[in-house]
Amino acid sequence: MIFEQFLNQLSKYGVAKLESPIFYTFPIGIRFKIAISHPYNIAGILKKSFVDECVDRAESIFKSLDFSGDVLMVFNADKSERNAINTFTECFSGQYDKEVIEITDVDDESNEYQYERFFFKLKTEQLLIKKLFKLIVEADFGGILSFNSAIYIFDLEKEIMFHLYDDRGLDVVSSNKKALMPIYSQFHDWILPYDVEKIDKLFNSSE
Repeated sequence: MIFEQFLNQLSKYGVAKLESPIFYTFPIGIRFKIAISHPYNIAGILKKSFVDECVDRAESIFKSLDFSGDVLMVFNADKSERNAINTFTECFSGQYDKEVIEITDVDDESNEYQYERFFFKLKTEQLLIKKLFKLIVEADFGGILSFNSAIYIFDLEKEIMFHLYDDRGLDVVSSNKKALMPIYSQFHDWILPYDVEKIDKLFNSSE
């Protein structure tokens, strides 16, 4: 049931499968930069202020989207980190529906690998979003690597998907430009400079 809803969502976005980088594989989207400062202090220790600023930026964008109703979450879990899924579900409150499938994929060197794709359906208000974003930001800094570029949040009603991939940035995609216009305007200064020309062209066109 959840898997079918997931496939239906992808079709509305105009894509056949979920693959990263999201911004470059979905027709309509925005890529934001969330890291501002350097992650380490002079002693080579990860700065709490760096993590906080990344989480705060991601949370600001997420909250501005005003996700409503049912949320579908996708988590691609590495089988080598068995504790990852338990830690992930600690970012929810209350009851939720869950499904899981096993996926075989091929890397850039044509080597096959397997992972588990978990699907969760719950209400937006059940998400402990700050806790989840902190885990994603810290994934590359001694955290749980499975949280790196592996978590996708779909608003089933608004047809918007939010993907914080790591401390560097996040992608927001949708089935239509109108849904993303408010964050395009509000957070334009946060758009990743490398992609700003492409994004401006998309949102300033009449198509």
